[in-house]
Amino acid sequence: MRAAALSASCLAASLAVGCASGGLPVTHYYTLSQPGTGGVEKTVAGDDAGGEASDGWALAVESLEVATPYDQDRLVYRERTEATEVGFYAYHRWAAPVGRLAQTALIEGLAGTPGIAAIRARGSNADFDAVLAGRIVYIEEVGAGAQEARASIELTLRGADGDALWSSSFADAEPGPFADGGDVARALHRIFQRLIDAAGDRLARTLAENHP
Repeated sequence: MRAAALSASCLAASLAVGCASGGLPVTHYYTLSQPGTGGVEKTVAGDDAGGEASDGWALAVESLEVATPYDQDRLVYRERTEATEVGFYAYHRWAAPVGRLAQTALIEGLAGTPGIAAIRARGSNADFDAVLAGRIVYIEEVGAGAQEARASIELTLRGADGDALWSSSFADAEPGPFADGGDVARALHRIFQRLIDAAGDRLARTLAENHP
């Protein structure tokens, strides 16, 4: 049941889930990270003194830019891929701006990628060899009948001097049905993890061909 229908049911008859007591439905929040990680900096095991691994790149990851209308905390849906009208789940939301959630998910998901010695959020005072930036093209549910969750991202790796070293686009989708926005958010989480895995494979080849 979409948010608009749920809200209408609550106001009209107080029959929807969460409305029986007279209050609004509970709002649920979601992330794109793996459960139990939650970090914003990852390093590969270094020497016995606990230093960073010397063989590899130190990467800084920027918060991803987000195309409109996905640049907010509400989950987006549309009836058809080509539809110009979009809707929003009122009670199923991202736990933070989705560009920042993607940044954290990239740091966690790319840690351990061959060629990466350290990976952290851009903005720290630590030195870095290259910056990974990107853009979320779309992250949404599509289809009133044959539902589908889908996401697409663009990533670019630039050296400390600003020169582009690598860029690529990634897209993936997962079919429904979805019972509610929670199912959509969980599908988008799985999709995003697959996008990061695909990006890691291509990024590793680029890092192997260059030296920090």
